[in-house]
Amino acid sequence: MAKKPRPIQTIIGSSSGLRPLLAQAREQTRITALVRENLPPPLPEHTLGTRIKGKELLIYTDSPAWSSRLRFCSRELQRQLRAKGLKIQRIRVRVSIDTPSRTAERHSMRKLSPANARLLEETARSIGAPGLSAALRRLARHQRG
Repeated sequence: MAKKPRPIQTIIGSSSGLRPLLAQAREQTRITALVRENLPPPLPEHTLGTRIKGKELLIYTDSPAWSSRLRFCSRELQRQLRAKGLKIQRIRVRVSIDTPSRTAERHSMRKLSPANARLLEETARSIGAPGLSAALRRLARHQRG
């Protein structure tokens, strides 16, 4: 008779190596939710996650613009989080860069119009710097046919 499969939570919870990681993930999720609750809209939507590092709270956002807005609110946020029992001395805001996947579509190379290619060729001939001249000639080769 075949054994009944065990639920994944049981396997993770019983593994001594995974138990601390699971506890850390739960704590980070709890802190992220606490941070989002104390931010004015629309900042919670742009807060990707948090991490406690010593007495420092790291907050990750999805863009530099939202990172700046969050830094502007960080003193008030720190005060609110301390009032709720989170013992932090400093808040740092970081931007989480989303790297494109390897399977993402490649963009086709842009091609120059014949007129722009001629202009680049003329400019390359008139410039005395050999490196710049060669670079302009390479660019001119990308014209539409």
